Amino acid sequence: MPGLPVECPHDPHVHLYGALQPSELLQLAVGRAIDWGPVAEVWHEARTTPPDFSALVAMARRDPETAGRRLAEALARLPAGTASLRARFALVHACTRWGSAAHAHWNSAVADEVEQVWSWVATRWPVEARIQLPADASERWAACALEHVAACAAKHGMTVIISLPRAAPLKHWPLVAESAHRHPTIVGVDLCGIEDEPARHAPLSAALAAWNHRFAPRRLQFAVHVGEQLDCMTPLTAIRRVWDAIAIGADRLGHALAIRLDPAAWPAGPAWQTVAERSADLQWLQWQADILELDGDAIDAELSELRVRDPHSQVGVVPADHGLVSACQETVRARLRATQRLVECCPTSNEQISGAPLARHGLKSLTGIPWVVGSDDPGLLGVTWPEECARALAVIAR
Repeated sequence: MPGLPVECPHDPHVHLYGALQPSELLQLAVGRAIDWGPVAEVWHEARTTPPDFSALVAMARRDPETAGRRLAEALARLPAGTASLRARFALVHACTRWGSAAHAHWNSAVADEVEQVWSWVATRWPVEARIQLPADASERWAACALEHVAACAAKHGMTVIISLPRAAPLKHWPLVAESAHRHPTIVGVDLCGIEDEPARHAPLSAALAAWNHRFAPRRLQFAVHVGEQLDCMTPLTAIRRVWDAIAIGADRLGHALAIRLDPAAWPAGPAWQTVAERSADLQWLQWQADILELDGDAIDAELSELRVRDPHSQVGVVPADHGLVSACQETVRARLRATQRLVECCPTSNEQISGAPLARHGLKSLTGIPWVVGSDDPGLLGVTWPEECARALAVIAR
């Protein structure tokens, strides 16, 4: 099928720690003093009763298979939505030294954990993997971490994309740039986590472009998670952010479900949005008014009303018109066809976050757009890349 690399052995969207099996994640927590309270709180926010994490870790000492199965069952009970994504993040963060230990001084315990994780993942996922530098990492910790990660990737015949924290993406960029120059196993930079406005990250894109110019023909990819967490924003905001990610130079769009999901299957979103978000959405509609056959004067009038308001204040969300959503989606897809940016589709993860069945994910609408199948967090989701490819092919064949 066009855009679907059935014969390709590479999974272009997998997170290193998210590829761990539940039993492996619990084994990393054995022997450590962990405060499970914050994790349980995040699980409650996801409307799920958390398991007894301490008991599962204790069980993992003597029977990791059973403990892992029980944790997998608990993960499977998480309902669809971004809150469940946060619950998975919180669990991984707590169980790992990489996520929760102090990030001031690199030590052998963290190094041993990273080596163990790479050895586990490499046996099942001979691929490119992503790993996020903690936002609070000291310069010394980050430098050592990058060296160790690059060496582990080379040892196991893999490559790595470095995920930078959205709150301060340029904080460790000089170290990443230096490490990438020395280590060809570092093949790109990624923005993941809770979505924000792509325009904020234009400076990072510029820094990447400068690096690519300096070291051509070597090139670092710029991957951006966008258009995934649809229950956190209005349809127009989610679609517009995919457009903005293209505008700042993203080579690869993680998920981009917003530009292909059947509007009738869109999850319930917020009742309010900020004036800044609504203004950005209207400005985007204004630019597309001729294509979308919209009333430009009406858009101008609403923008004028919003300009006198505090951008951080809130306005009620205007109910989405399915016809307008579909038209906006096609406008962004047309730009993707023109620019040939890659979309990374992760079927099971997209179902978990959106709650919509794969048949509604609009895979057929990606004709003419480069796209590939990924698996995101395969260990925690209980999926494999071949299974994901087979599911995508089955949908397309219908």
